[in-house]
Formats: sequence, C-alpha cells, structure tokens
Amino acid sequence: EEIRRSAELAVDAVNAGGGIDGHQVGLLVYDDQNDPELARVHAEAIVQDGRALAVLGHNSSAATLAGSEVYAAAGLPFVSATASADEVTRSSTWGFTTIFNNSAQGIFLATYIPHVLGEHTISIVYGDDAYGQSLHGALTAALPPDVTVANTWRIDMAVWWRSMAWSSN
Repeated sequence: EEIRRSAELAVDAVNAGGGIDGHQVGLLVYDDQNDPELARVHAEAIVQDGRALAVLGHNSSAATLAGSEVYAAAGLPFVSATASADEVTRSSTWGFTTIFNNSAQGIFLATYIPHVLGEHTISIVYGDDAYGQSLHGALTAALPPDVTVANTWRIDMAVWWRSMAWSSN
C-alpha cells in the first residue's frame, strides 16, 4: 500500500510538472500479495502488455525473485524498496534495491548484538523463504566466536502468509 501511494504521488508530481518530454506518465498497479507464483503471473502480464518502462516493487524478496526472472528475460529494469535477499541483485543485472542487502544486515547484526546489546547468547527465528534464509546465513556466518546460538527456529513462510491473510480479513 505504501509503495503504491508513494508511486502515485511521484507520478502526480511529474505530470503536474508537464510529464517527461511533454508526455504524461501512467502507473500500472498490480498486487502480488507477496505470493511468488502470483508475482510471476503479474510479471508475465506486465511484459506481455508492453507499456511498462520499469517496475517498482515487489515487496517480498521471494516475490521479487520470481518476477525478476521474467523482467531479466525481457530486458525490463526493476527496483524494489523492500526486498533485501542477496539473490535479488546478484541474480539479475536488471534488478536494483534501495536498501542494504541481507549480507550487510547480517554483518551489522553480528556486530551490534555483542558490542551494543552486550549479549553473547542468542536465539534466532527466521523464515524459510529467500529473505529469511539469506539473512539467517549472513548473520550466523558473521557472528564472532564469543556469541553462542542457543536456539534456532525456522518458520514455514507459506503457512505464516496464509495466517496473516486470514487474520486481516
């Protein structure tokens, strides 16, 4: 929702200023519901439609990765403001993010936990999707030897997303 509203504000501002080279800009909105299969379907529809010059979104790393394969094959650039799995930019020369990837976040957390929080025993809860797996891997690889992982729990993200959809209705 926030991404869509931000894009609408930007499009309105560009069009109020005369557009780009005198042409008004349009916004095509798709909702993949953070579902990789639906993201791929929408990506194929966007490419087939032929009007898009770039894609803003997807939200989740898993959905972004699913769409990125389609965009790369079509030579269509995409930017995600929220997808941080390392594979998002590593797997495509057409993909960009506006935030730190999970490798950078994992290194930061591995430093922050013992040096700022003063904790040396931690538990990790992570999702089994691209985002969760890459952040979990980056964190555990970067932990200093004096930090012990007492417990690790993996969450089935397909179940989690379904429970979130149910609870929001």
